[in-house]
Amino acid sequence: MQSEQPVALQTTYDSADAALQWRCNMHTLLKPEILVAFAVVAIAPTFMLNLSLLHFLAIFATLVGLSLGEIALKTQRRCRSRRLCTTTINENGVHDLTPDGGITYTWREIVKIEEKEGDIYFFTRTGGMFVPRSAFADLNKAQEFYRTAVNFWQPGRRPLLPASTTPTRSTGIAQDKAGDAGGPQLSKEDQLAKLLAEDEAVWEALEKEHKKQKENQNNS
Repeated sequence: MQSEQPVALQTTYDSADAALQWRCNMHTLLKPEILVAFAVVAIAPTFMLNLSLLHFLAIFATLVGLSLGEIALKTQRRCRSRRLCTTTINENGVHDLTPDGGITYTWREIVKIEEKEGDIYFFTRTGGMFVPRSAFADLNKAQEFYRTAVNFWQPGRRPLLPASTTPTRSTGIAQDKAGDAGGPQLSKEDQLAKLLAEDEAVWEALEKEHKKQKENQNNS
C-alpha cells in the first residue's frame, strides 16, 4: 500500500514578540555546533599569532557578544510594531513571508529540523528560520506541522510519521548525516563526541601548521 503524500500547511502569526525572538534565537546560538564553530574561528588567530589562552577566550567571547548584539538589534527592529509572518511548507520547501519580503529554502538546503516544546527550527548550512509555538493553536498542532515538514523533507527515505500522536514535551530532531538526508540519527552523546573529535582534529592540524611555520622561519 502506497503511503499518502503530506499535505501543504501554512500558519500566520505575529512575530513582533521580543520573548519569542530571544528564545528562538538563543536556542540557535547556544547549539553545540555553533559554539564549536566560534571556537574554531578563535583558534586560528590564536595559533597563527602564538597568542595565549586568555586571548583565545577573549576572541571567543567577542564572537558570542557580537552575535548577542545582532540578536538584540534584530529584536528591537522587528518588535516595534505588529509584524505578521506567514510560514508555508509544501513539496518545494519552507517559505517565510513578512513585511520585509519573502525567503524560501528548498528541502535540499535544509540539513536539520528540530521541534522543542512547540518551537520549530529549520537549519541550513549557513542559517535557517524558526516558527514559534505561538504560531499554533496548541502543542499537537505544532507537532503536526513538524511531522509534516519532516515528511516533505525526507520523501522515500523513511516511513511517513503517523498522522497523529499524543503531544509530548520532548524535543524532536530530524537531521541529515553529513548533510545527506536519510542517514541514521546519532544520539546526543554521539553528536557531542563527534563535535569534540572534529574540534580536536582542527587543533592538531593548526598545531602542525604552526610548528611547520616556525621550522621554516628558523631555516630561513
